[in-house]
Amino acid sequence: MKLNIDAKIMLIAPYIELAEEATRLNLEFNLDVTVKNALLVESDDLISQAKKEQVDAIVSRGGIALKLSQGQHDIPVVEIPITGFDILEALYEGMKISHEIALMGFSNIIEGADRVTRILSLSNLRVVLRETADDCVDKVGLLKKQAVQVIIGDSLAVKTAIGFGLKGILIRSSREGLIAAYQEASRIVRIKRDERLQQEQLRTIINYTHNGIIAVDKHGFIIAVNPQAEKLIGKNHDEIIRKPCMENAPSLNLCKTLETGKAELGVICDMATTRVVVSRIPIVVNEEVVGAVATLEASEQIQEIHRKLHKEIIKRGHFARNTFDSILGRSKIIKAVIAQAKAYSSADSAVLIQGETGVGKELFAQAIHNQSPRGLGPFIAFNCATIPTNLLESELFGYVGGAFTDARKEGKVGLLEMAEGGTVFLDEIGEITPEFQVKLLRVLQEREIMHIGDGNIIKVNIRIIASTNKDLRTMVEEGGFRADLYYRLNVLRLKIPPLREREGDIPLLAKHFLQKHCEKYRKPVLELSPEALSVLNGYKWPGNIRELSSVIERAAVRSPGIVIDANEFYDLADEEVKDEGYSFDRRLLIETMLLTGGNKTQAAALLGIDRSTLWRRLKKLEGKVGKD
Repeated sequence: MKLNIDAKIMLIAPYIELAEEATRLNLEFNLDVTVKNALLVESDDLISQAKKEQVDAIVSRGGIALKLSQGQHDIPVVEIPITGFDILEALYEGMKISHEIALMGFSNIIEGADRVTRILSLSNLRVVLRETADDCVDKVGLLKKQAVQVIIGDSLAVKTAIGFGLKGILIRSSREGLIAAYQEASRIVRIKRDERLQQEQLRTIINYTHNGIIAVDKHGFIIAVNPQAEKLIGKNHDEIIRKPCMENAPSLNLCKTLETGKAELGVICDMATTRVVVSRIPIVVNEEVVGAVATLEASEQIQEIHRKLHKEIIKRGHFARNTFDSILGRSKIIKAVIAQAKAYSSADSAVLIQGETGVGKELFAQAIHNQSPRGLGPFIAFNCATIPTNLLESELFGYVGGAFTDARKEGKVGLLEMAEGGTVFLDEIGEITPEFQVKLLRVLQEREIMHIGDGNIIKVNIRIIASTNKDLRTMVEEGGFRADLYYRLNVLRLKIPPLREREGDIPLLAKHFLQKHCEKYRKPVLELSPEALSVLNGYKWPGNIRELSSVIERAAVRSPGIVIDANEFYDLADEEVKDEGYSFDRRLLIETMLLTGGNKTQAAALLGIDRSTLWRRLKKLEGKVGKD
């Protein structure tokens, strides 16, 4: 037999034979067991000695084991088991002397005596329960008066019985029982070592992490707090440990987590010394919330993280390039819109920008962002019409790994989360489905998102600017757009006028785009002739600024000379422009022909075109007039 005992054990033997058996086991198996021979009344002093000797566990039996296991110390106490066979042996020995027998002991000694009594039909066996070391004399004296001749029990009971002139039979522990107790003590010590190791690892992790950590039990009492959390809360460990969290750190609101069982990430809280970002996580065991943990991150740390994130966002191109200085225009109508947009910059409410395609809605969104308090944060533009509906949610909200087929293993951060501290520009908002409108409404109402495949709530600090070229109010009336979402988006409304309504701005913008495209294609600086500007100024521009830029770019690329004349635009314009150009061609040709008295040579010279071109246009004009 091999006996491996990986623990320093102290055996407190209440009788000499047990101590001798323990000594034999020490020699036989080379055990590190300190053997002490002591009665119950002498056991108190041995605890101090065990602590001094750094004993891992104490092994004893009977009243000593019971008393020590209830003591105020942290040394595990293992009881040598008293089996039914041990009691039978003592009874057999006692019955040789007399049938007037009493079995006396503490509960852990005599708990199996009733069963033994029934098995042996010992109706006259008295079983006496002892409760303290001091009651032994009284109980033995009473048994003597009842004509009991033999008392079976522990060492103190035997010693007292002999003092009263009675026969005392000791219930002895077997060698097997002692070995079993050693093995149990060794097992308990291993478990405690593993627990201490885990606790130390956890303590090190908690104490040396950069974040504050505080944990509560299911009643809301603080059970763990690290130094970082102490600093943020403004109280030390001893002040708050085992105290209600609601009284010592109410702003953490961990009671809400205990009630709901839901995690909340990235919540802003004001603590005693600073503003922190808190994540609250429930501790769930067997579907029951048994506690909660909060991590606290100081605002300085958040700012540093945001700076790093900002660099990454800029690297990906998620920033606003344009300011209000980028918006060109001298017309009264555009100046009024710019003034309104500047006023919106100081607010943090949602903005709904309305206007035709190509009027520069994103330009205004970027300018509002850059002049707002969020100007240093990210600006993330997202076109709702360009992404399929099934991918819209994953792009904006993100997902955890394995959330759906083809999802990245590591998951993905959504654009709404990536825009933390900044602005999200949702272009063509009128294109989103009713199902997604519900999810976007929650973002606007609660500033909360959830990754696809995850139930944890993430708080987001973002501003929403949306744009559309549709009439959302009409869509609401027709049931195509949710009214509650419309009102959430339409807190601040900005209507961008079409280019045709911006009196005097077309020449300014045309010259700006011409300079820009000349630089782009490394061409010498070109000019627009007065006639060319007149042509551009008379066109309706259904594509607005975007169309103007495109037309000027084509002219800059194809112009053979330094001056771009009106003919260049007529020849370069696409069919739509030619058809739309009828209105300004008609007026311009009529005015020029009247001015020259019908002289085609002079009219062609004034228009900057040759006679053949003028003739073709006049013929075309005649055809149009005929149709009219």
